[in-house]
Amino acid sequence: MVPRAPGKPFARLHHTAYTQPGNSGGALVDAKGELVGIAASGGEDRFEAVPADQIEILKAESSENHADVSAKIGGAYRLCRAALDKTSMMRGPVPDLLLSEMVSDCQESENRQFMDLAGQLLGRARKFDQSIKLFGTSLARDPNAVNTRLSLVATLHYAGRASEELPHIRWLLKVIPSEPLLLRYAVQAAKWNGDQALIKDVIELIETHDPRQLQAAKNFIERGPSSPPRGSFQ
Repeated sequence: MVPRAPGKPFARLHHTAYTQPGNSGGALVDAKGELVGIAASGGEDRFEAVPADQIEILKAESSENHADVSAKIGGAYRLCRAALDKTSMMRGPVPDLLLSEMVSDCQESENRQFMDLAGQLLGRARKFDQSIKLFGTSLARDPNAVNTRLSLVATLHYAGRASEELPHIRWLLKVIPSEPLLLRYAVQAAKWNGDQALIKDVIELIETHDPRQLQAAKNFIERGPSSPPRGSFQ
């Protein structure tokens, strides 16, 4: 799908080879049977792998010489996981202190997937600015992270920051042009920004990949609101 971002040591390969939880740590091979990575994580038919050329670096940084760092990251990993679980199960407003601890622990875990989950929970709590900042941190580690960028688009969308969505939407449309949620965001953001070129491109993509939604998309373009309802989940 998308190669590893150059110059980013924490970046991963982003691929579509179906991966289940039990496959983590398994080999990802190309059409020639050559190892290209180690299956790591993913979801929604978009998966990630540690690039094969990073394996030796990973092994070197997992030696006894790095025991203290590993212990620190492992501790943050457990705290982050616990905070994510606690926050996700809460009903009603989440205390700011819990959200702050969740963000701190998940950042210290250095696990981008955890940071993304924390960003999503911040968005759900309507802490949009914090959520957007955290997704930005994730993308700085891996600019080609498809799921991270899609989550960022969703948060910008619900925050009413439609103009900031556009560069991310255009990038994603080149990578996952058939994703229904992305197409929906793209139609709305294009209308709100008056971006006629993007409207044309998205309508063509919907006609190709999701024709059942074509009339609804056209109706929104013709009669939908001209600006986003800030902070209103749709």
